[in-house]
Amino acid sequence: MAFLCDDAQKDLRSINDRIRGVQSVIDESGHPDANLNLLWSPTHRSRDFARVVRDRLEQQDPPTVILCAGDLTAIELMVGLRPLGYDVPGDICITGYDDLLTPYIAANLHLDGEALPWNLPLTTVRQPLSRIGATAAQLLVEQIEGKFDGDRLEHLLDVELVTGLTSIPASPRPAKL
Repeated sequence: MAFLCDDAQKDLRSINDRIRGVQSVIDESGHPDANLNLLWSPTHRSRDFARVVRDRLEQQDPPTVILCAGDLTAIELMVGLRPLGYDVPGDICITGYDDLLTPYIAANLHLDGEALPWNLPLTTVRQPLSRIGATAAQLLVEQIEGKFDGDRLEHLLDVELVTGLTSIPASPRPAKL
């Protein structure tokens, strides 16, 4: 299994929380061969994501799953892998994070002239965006009303796995954690 992100986001708390969460699940699995490869792209462009992943796939014990830092990264990776001859999910399974598809993603992709892979609904992790907004607003109101003591708060909200077609291989093969 590998986690893919670009260098510009490497130090973001949210990215590091995602990596720690994945690593925790892998550790708890008890699988003797389970490990997490961290893959860092120099830019947030499809060709660079694909180059970094291709280089790892060509090494010994390649991962069968790429967990992307976000949906944008996942889609740009799929687009970048296509001209290199990789099939998603046939050769590699890909997941995103955020569940922010459609207009936002279309407006922010760096696809280097390639077409969008809309025929593959993306497997992703859906964040409870309305609950995040409501919680942030409530905390702001509490701060304005003087009910917030200024200490850092952490609110954990449940996320939901949205299983698309990018994580289901066309033919059965053993997954490598």
